[in-house]
Amino acid sequence: MHRNLFLSRKKYWILVFCFLTIVYFSLFKKNQKFETKAQVIHVALASCGSSRIDETFNMIKSSVINTKSPIHFYIFTEFENQDLFKIEFKKWPRNFVKKFNFEFLEPEFPKSNDIDWKGMYAPCSAQRLFLPSIMKNVDSVLYIDSDSLVLKDLKLFWDQFKDFDEFQMIGAAWEAEQESLSYYNSSINVPFYGKKGINAGILMMNFTRMREFEFIEKLIPYAKKYTNLRWGDQCLLNIVLHFNPKIVKLIDCSWNYRLEHCRFLVSECRNAENYGIGILHGSRQVFKKTNFYDEPIFRSVYKFFNQYDFELDSKSEIHQVMTKLFLENKVTNEFCGLRKNLFLKSLQINLL
Repeated sequence: MHRNLFLSRKKYWILVFCFLTIVYFSLFKKNQKFETKAQVIHVALASCGSSRIDETFNMIKSSVINTKSPIHFYIFTEFENQDLFKIEFKKWPRNFVKKFNFEFLEPEFPKSNDIDWKGMYAPCSAQRLFLPSIMKNVDSVLYIDSDSLVLKDLKLFWDQFKDFDEFQMIGAAWEAEQESLSYYNSSINVPFYGKKGINAGILMMNFTRMREFEFIEKLIPYAKKYTNLRWGDQCLLNIVLHFNPKIVKLIDCSWNYRLEHCRFLVSECRNAENYGIGILHGSRQVFKKTNFYDEPIFRSVYKFFNQYDFELDSKSEIHQVMTKLFLENKVTNEFCGLRKNLFLKSLQINLL
């Protein structure tokens, strides 16, 4: 009897051991799989027409230069532009091109007789609103406007998806740091998120949650109701977020650093001042245009990446190149020029 009892107990513990072993290895594999997936950063962008292609090249180049993890780019552009991208990528060093892969997707919008989705505000600007329904097999992406330059490792930005609570599905930065400087408080007559509105140029998007939330189905009726959308799809996104504030995760202004953050002293981005710029957003065509919003320092950083020397390997060399560009572009100690050291520091810290 004792012997039988001993054997029964032995079998019991063997079964328990086997069960725990199976559970452990299944969880281990699951975590391993998650980590492998998370190593690739997914970035979506839209580049329609021919006027923004050079900016898009520089956005991709700056992303890869400053990011150690592999990146997968989803490039929304017309078929006739695709060869231009392939030609440009062939000019870059092979070891550099190996750090990323890409796929082309043609612009796609809902069919509508009432709304010109493709031409809303700027060509294909509204594409970002419909990404969840097009990219059905993708869980999350960083959406980055083509007129942007990445100055920090995108992994730092990508990892912030882990900070989303159970309701959040879109990450965005304020349109302005001060209420008085937000266009939504002064010249926009539509509902907007919070007290300042958000800027849609840089977004964190959890597509899985957005599809479950039926984001696009909620958005289209607002597009028909509110027709005076000065900033196009950005206004439309603000309207949706106004009525559904729980789905928003506010991101740091250093990941959407714009002209407003250095042109007006009261609207400075403290985190960028302390830790460097993450993404430099050249909205208002500030990388190229010379008008009221002319800021030579933005053009200088843009030219740095446009003419980027892949052999640069020291902070002193970066300093020399940028100092020369500051002189060529006549960067003065006015407006954003007062923050030369911030722009220079961001490049030196993140590039090496």
